[in-house]
Amino acid sequence: MLVANLAFADFGLNFFAFPLFAISSFKTKWVFGQLGCDYYVVSGGFFGLLSILTMTSISIDRYCSITRWATWHLSYAQVFRWIAALWVIAFTLIIPPLFGWSRYVIEGIQTSCSFDWLTQEPVEKAYVLYLTVLGFFLPLIVIFVCYVRIIRYVVRHRQVMNTAGFVRVHSSPRLGEIVLNSNQSINVCGVRDDTRNSATLTGIYSEKSLEQRQVIQDNDVKAATTCAIIVVLFVLAWGPYTVVALIGIWGDQSLVTPYSNALPVLFCKTSAVYNPVVYALMNKRFRSVVWSFFQHGYSSGDQRTSG
Repeated sequence: MLVANLAFADFGLNFFAFPLFAISSFKTKWVFGQLGCDYYVVSGGFFGLLSILTMTSISIDRYCSITRWATWHLSYAQVFRWIAALWVIAFTLIIPPLFGWSRYVIEGIQTSCSFDWLTQEPVEKAYVLYLTVLGFFLPLIVIFVCYVRIIRYVVRHRQVMNTAGFVRVHSSPRLGEIVLNSNQSINVCGVRDDTRNSATLTGIYSEKSLEQRQVIQDNDVKAATTCAIIVVLFVLAWGPYTVVALIGIWGDQSLVTPYSNALPVLFCKTSAVYNPVVYALMNKRFRSVVWSFFQHGYSSGDQRTSG
């Protein structure tokens, strides 16, 4: 549900906001007036912030599901309330200028709009601080801490198991974690009695212990790499715009040229491009489900045709 919410946020960013920016770029000026400017910032800002908050929530969920797997069980109702809270927070972050706290203005090369980060007045400074802290720095800290703790937990868990003479060789949402000790006896961690299936487990332990350890190391490296990619891409997408806004409101405004402002706007849009890759296509379970869906759909089509 969180990944679906992320997909919806990225779709909304592209569908509701980006066309206005694209049309204005072809016209070489903003052509939708102040009302269109307000709509552009509210829609683009809302879906952008919703995307950021959802990525933050995914990192929290991953951290809790890995480190507290025995107690972290969320119902659909709980996740739905979680997502509803993200929508409310995103709105409260982007709509204050509609009620007089700062304002929306045309920016950069005059083909897009944003909140006013060039007027160095206390009201504008307060809103920029409010938005950047809650909309960028706090989510970045949470994402970074969660993924660092995930990596530390996995490494520490491996060390404990190796010290005790255990080798983890298989895990699944249904069977939990299955380990072998040095005598090759089976230990199933966190598995209910009604899910034990010796026939299913039989073929899992045919490889040598050394090969199993190498597979585990490779998986740990992949997990750490994925975590690093998520953090780096998040900073690359949203960091430049945050830096430009902070320079504009507190620093030397001569450093902020129209073109140096236009590029960070485009970087923000790239999050809608890489999110499907990082959160969906790089997820093995997601790929297997999609592949299974297409296979079953194709088979059903063949049956209907032959009928």
